[in-house]
Amino acid sequence: MSARLVVLGLAVWLGVLLILPGKGFAESFVVFESDGWTGMKRFDSEQRIFSRCSVSMHYVSGTELDVSWNRHMELELWLENDAWELEEGTSYPVRLQVDQHQILHARAEAEYAEGVYIYVRKGEWFFNLLKKGRFLKVFTQAEMLDFDLTGSATALNKMRACTVAALKEEKATKQANPFEQKSASHSQTKSKFDDLEYTQAGPDDVDTKAFALNALMMPSLRHYETVPSEEFGDKFKDVPVVWRGAGSLGIIFRLEGLDLEKLAMALTLEVSAKCDGPFDSSKSPFRLRDGGNGMQVQILCHGDEELNQVISLYPAEAGGYFAVINLSKDTEDAQKAASQFHMAVEDMMRGF
Repeated sequence: MSARLVVLGLAVWLGVLLILPGKGFAESFVVFESDGWTGMKRFDSEQRIFSRCSVSMHYVSGTELDVSWNRHMELELWLENDAWELEEGTSYPVRLQVDQHQILHARAEAEYAEGVYIYVRKGEWFFNLLKKGRFLKVFTQAEMLDFDLTGSATALNKMRACTVAALKEEKATKQANPFEQKSASHSQTKSKFDDLEYTQAGPDDVDTKAFALNALMMPSLRHYETVPSEEFGDKFKDVPVVWRGAGSLGIIFRLEGLDLEKLAMALTLEVSAKCDGPFDSSKSPFRLRDGGNGMQVQILCHGDEELNQVISLYPAEAGGYFAVINLSKDTEDAQKAASQFHMAVEDMMRGF
């Protein structure tokens, strides 16, 4: 069942408009081909908005696998087979596994008689597995469906970049409100359609400076040094504290207006949109010594001149989260710097 059957019709090469009424995104068109995977950009015809980008593969079993990043930056799987006779609206338990990695439990929703939709929890983690994996196994109550993932890495990167670019384009084309004056002391960023909007405290924010400077006094950061923001011209003029060490540059902001999950999503979308080439991203929640919850977001750009960013979100007593951003061309340097800063925060909390 894992053998692949590549079907490339004239419509694929011309990128003509396709009509797929059953899937809830009625209009779509081909945007790329990659090692047999077909990349699609899809729109919701009823709401007249961008819906998702996806990559699909047809298999000799007759089943089509469709992997999507939707406009909420969530990972989805769609399975379709013309021979299936499903009861629309029915939900089926399934288990997902890439190679020999951890099994993920999910629900397959029968959207129409020939196809199911599967929302993937832990989307960032599972997305990276799909890129690196050889086979995807979908265990149903009756059988195991097996899908060859050969060539998926490049296709999946292009697919996700397609979603990011589409949302960025949508944001750019929205008409500004001529009746509202925006505050000069705060920057507001609209990251996607679902009001992922946050505010940024100014460069003189006392809490942000205290958090960063106290951390930089801890033993794990003793070789780091603060840098005057003026050294970088206007690039970091709104940054409260800038430091360097371990081959990376560190900056910090205090961001308010979103809960932890939505803030991580907004930053992922915003930063990854600036990667010109392929990139990897992941989110890892963590719990601090004092019981506070945080999140680490990694956006690793693979272009020659691109910077990798590891963003650690720490809860701030003044409200919102401190976004500690470590930037480096070298992935390991950015990750090492983030790890050392995290050690410093833990040391602060235990009064080291």
